[in-house]
Amino acid sequence: MSSSRRRTSKPLIPWVFVGLALATTTGCSLHRANLSPAPLKGGQAYPVGEAPSTPVPPWWSNFESAGLDLLIRRALEENLDATASRERINQSIAVYQQGRAGLFPTLEVEGDITDEVFARGRTRKETQWSAGANARWVPDLFGRQSSIAKARAADTWVRIYETENFRLALSASVADVYFNIIEQRWLLTLLEEQRGTAKELLHIIGQRYEEGLISNLDVLQQQSQVAELESQIPVAKATLEDLQNALGALLGATPGDPFVTTVGEGAQLPVIGPLARLERIDELLLRRPDLKASRASLVAADAETGRALADRLPKLTLTAEALYVEGRSPATTVVSLGGGLVQPLLDWGLRRQEWVRTKAVYRERLATFSQDFLQAAWEMEALVRNESRQRELLEALANRRIILESTIKQARSRYDAGLTDYLPVLSTTQQLYSVEQRSIRENRRLTTLRISLHRAMGGPVTRDPAQPAFAALVPKS
Repeated sequence: MSSSRRRTSKPLIPWVFVGLALATTTGCSLHRANLSPAPLKGGQAYPVGEAPSTPVPPWWSNFESAGLDLLIRRALEENLDATASRERINQSIAVYQQGRAGLFPTLEVEGDITDEVFARGRTRKETQWSAGANARWVPDLFGRQSSIAKARAADTWVRIYETENFRLALSASVADVYFNIIEQRWLLTLLEEQRGTAKELLHIIGQRYEEGLISNLDVLQQQSQVAELESQIPVAKATLEDLQNALGALLGATPGDPFVTTVGEGAQLPVIGPLARLERIDELLLRRPDLKASRASLVAADAETGRALADRLPKLTLTAEALYVEGRSPATTVVSLGGGLVQPLLDWGLRRQEWVRTKAVYRERLATFSQDFLQAAWEMEALVRNESRQRELLEALANRRIILESTIKQARSRYDAGLTDYLPVLSTTQQLYSVEQRSIRENRRLTTLRISLHRAMGGPVTRDPAQPAFAALVPKS
C-alpha cells in the first residue's frame, strides 16, 4: 500500500509547480503604469510612441530654398553629435532587452569528464562523465518584471525623442546660420555700394572746394562718412567668417572645406508668407519631441512606482535540475524540482521608502511635464505676436526709407543752389544708409522668428534612416 502511494505521489510534484507558476503568471499587477498621461492644466492625453497619422513635409521646405535643403540634409547625415545620439538609442534598447529578459526562465547546461589513472603505470583506471541542465524562473509576481520592462521601454522612447529634438534643433541652427550668412553677404554688398556712392560724392565736393565754392568743412564731413562706411566692412567680413566656421562645425566639415566658403553666394532672404497655425494647442503634445520626451519620462517614473511596490511583496523562485552521471557506478539520472518564496519582514523601511521615493519622482515629473507644456504654449503665442510686430516694423522702415530718399533729393537741390550748407545732406544720407542696413537685418530677423516658430511647433524633421526602430511599448494598458 505504501509503495503504491509513493508511485502515485511522485508524478504530482511537477504539476504542483506548474499550477503555481500559472497562478502567478495570471495574477494581477498591483500597479499599472498610465501610458497616455495628460498634463495637469489642459492638453489631451496621447500614448507614448504615437505619431501623426498623415506624413508632413519637413518644416524647412516652407522656405522653398534648395540651398537650405542641401545644407540641412547634409548636417543631419554627417553631424557627429547626431551619430552619437543614435548610439544612445542603441544603448537604451539593450538596457530594455535586459529588463525584458527577466520575464522568462533561464537555462544553463553543464558537463564534466574525470579520468582516474594508476599512479605508476599511468594507465587509465576509470572514466566518469556527467551532463546536466538547470532552469531557474522568477515568475512575474505582482507585475515587478513587467514594470521594469515598461520603465526601460519608456526610457528608450525618451532617448528616441531626445534624438528627434536634437535633429530639430540642428536643422533650425543650420537654417539660422545660413540666413545669417546671406544677411552678411547682402550687408557687405550694400556697404560696398554705399562706400562707392560716398566716394563719388566726395570727389564732387572736392572739385567744388578746389573751385572755391564751398569750405573745407564739407570735404572733411564727407571724408568722415566714407571712413565710417569703410570701418564697418571689416566687421561684416569677420562676422561672415565666424558664421562660416559655425556652419562648418554643424555640417561636420573640417576646417578649410571650400564648400563652406561659397555657401549663400547669390542667395536671397526668403519671402515670409502667412503661417497656418495649429488648430488645437494640445497638438504640441503630439508634435514637439521635447514634450514627448517629457511624457515618456513620466511613464518611466510611473512604471518604476509599480516596480517599487512589487518589491515589498513576496518573491517566488522556481528551479528545475537534471543530471546524468555515468562511470564507476551504474549510470544515474537525477531530476529535482524546487521552489522558494521570500517575503520581506524587517528592512527598517528600506523598501517602503523606495516606494515613497518613486512616487515623489512621478509627481515631480508630472509637474515638470505640465510646466513644459504650458511653457511651449506660451512660447508659440509669443512668437506669433512677435512675428506680427516684426512685419509692422518692416513696413515702417520701408515708409521711412521713402521719406528719406525724398528728403535727400531736396537737401541736395538746396545745397547745389547754395541755399544751405552740407550738413542736412550729410545727416539725411547717414540716416538713409542706416535704414538700408537695418532693413536687411530686420528682414533676416523675421526669418529667424519664423524658424523659431517652426521649432516651437515641433518641426517636423525627416526621419533618420539610420535610427534604430523601436516599438516595444504598445499603448494598451
